[in-house]
Amino acid sequence: MQLKKNPSLLASQVSGSASVSRAQESLGSFLSLFNPPKLLQVQNLPRLLSGIVDEAVRITGAERGTLYLIDHKKGILTSYIAHGLETEEITLPIGAGVAGHVVKTGKVYNCTDAYQCPFFDQRFDVRNGFITRSLLSAPIRNHENLIIGVIQLVNKHPSFTANDESFIRTFASYVAISIENAHLYREREKTFKSAVEMITSAIDKRDPATAGHSARVSKLCLLMAQEMRLSETEQTVVEYSALLHDIGKIGVPDAVLLKPGKLDDREYAAIKQHAIHTKEILHKMHWPKEWSDIPLIAAMHHERLDGSGYPERHHGLEMSTIARILAIVDTYDALVAIDRPYRRASSHAKVIEYLDQEVKKGLYDKKVYLTLKNIELLRLQPIYGDRIYSRES
Repeated sequence: MQLKKNPSLLASQVSGSASVSRAQESLGSFLSLFNPPKLLQVQNLPRLLSGIVDEAVRITGAERGTLYLIDHKKGILTSYIAHGLETEEITLPIGAGVAGHVVKTGKVYNCTDAYQCPFFDQRFDVRNGFITRSLLSAPIRNHENLIIGVIQLVNKHPSFTANDESFIRTFASYVAISIENAHLYREREKTFKSAVEMITSAIDKRDPATAGHSARVSKLCLLMAQEMRLSETEQTVVEYSALLHDIGKIGVPDAVLLKPGKLDDREYAAIKQHAIHTKEILHKMHWPKEWSDIPLIAAMHHERLDGSGYPERHHGLEMSTIARILAIVDTYDALVAIDRPYRRASSHAKVIEYLDQEVKKGLYDKKVYLTLKNIELLRLQPIYGDRIYSRES
């Protein structure tokens, strides 16, 4: 896109007394929001669009900005991002208000005196003690030229200019690209996740005693990561690492995997190989850079901080927080989830007590353990059902 390659061209569309160099600097930071790698990496659409609206408000000198998205099925516009607004969600029928008028006409609307505008709805100002003086609103169109939203800027002194109109048209096209890329990313991630869930479910079902294990471990790991305020990328990595951690069991013979009694040394050694198989299988997949640790983390679910685990006897410093979460959750689920041929399931309280002793021996991370211990049973119930409340066993 020509404007992307030459910010000075876009700078000429921004009104105000700022120098060209200042305008270019502002627009440079604005355009950086639309770098393809950043668009592909952002999973949180509200965060991305909020940054874009904030930048548009700053560049034009507006007081506030709102981004509306259309629900064509319901025939309404809903405020998706509202810069500078601490109020209720704004919902408008298509055709109502200035934003609704812009959807109806498909044209940029520049109003220098909002209270003289026949489409302006004063009720929002009355409810919130706000005075709207001027506003600039533009439609957001997707690649099929369908209007999917509206961007609206409010209160520039003395008013919005023709240059601002040119800017908001360009801005709206960038917003459309952001929305479509984010939706595409989300759909691809859903497809990928459903494929992973299908594979792991099939592997878990080879052994009725462990059916559903990977899905439960993934859900609890994600809950733990959220409780520990890990980044969105770290949350995704632990979720997929947990889903795939037992994929290596596909390389373990049924005679060993499904044996009802105690395993002998040779059989136990064969079972332990599944962690190595997991890493080898996952290394053959292409991972985005930010997910590239998934094969290693997934293979570390039997490692322990003191180096007594397997398959590579990693020590504490070699285990990331994500790997530490997976290690303790895998053990927790194996003990609490369901009865196994060689052992009855334990209660939540009993497993927490057991893990406490293991932490004191240096096998598991204390901070991770305390996070698990402090999660309310009510939040574990969707994963483990009502048996999580049992005090028996």
